[in-house]
Amino acid sequence: MPKIVDYEEMRQYIIKKAMDVFSKRGYYDTTLAHIAAECGMGRTTLYQYFENKDEIFTQVMLNILGDLERECYAIVDQPDLSVIDKIKLIFSQLSSQCHIKRSKIGILLDLFLLLKLRRHDVDNEVNESISRFKGIFIDLLQEGVTNRELKAIETESMASTLYNLLEASVFKASAQKGENSHGYIQNLHMLLDGLKA
Repeated sequence: MPKIVDYEEMRQYIIKKAMDVFSKRGYYDTTLAHIAAECGMGRTTLYQYFENKDEIFTQVMLNILGDLERECYAIVDQPDLSVIDKIKLIFSQLSSQCHIKRSKIGILLDLFLLLKLRRHDVDNEVNESISRFKGIFIDLLQEGVTNRELKAIETESMASTLYNLLEASVFKASAQKGENSHGYIQNLHMLLDGLKA
């Protein structure tokens, strides 16, 4: 009797294995054959679960971005922190993860490069996830201005600036090769303190 395979469970297994392959080889040097080998299955079996490498990469990205989003919302939901402290903690936490979870950072770096090179080819769900990230900063900044915790600022452009700094942090962390990011984070904190009312 043939073994019954849970479709969604197998998709998640492939995504997890693909994350390892993408982190080792990068987006461009990864093929479906590499992913299939890591999963212990034939390449044609992958097509039962995904259309192509881009769809697998998209799902890997959505998993990573979803994890990061949940971590950010956990920080945002801490009532005892000021808006600036929440933003600082988001930067500090994501920066420390750059050193701890290098595989995810390599994949994020590939995503950022793909976003720059192929802006219109990136999956809508990935773009929506990135927009929600920017939305976290917009909401925090608007809350800070409303509570008079922050100077009167144009929150959308400042949120874009913060997101760009976050993106730059990923690039910086990927280039550091294990160096301590403490000085970099301290400089970011000084910049953020400049927003205080």
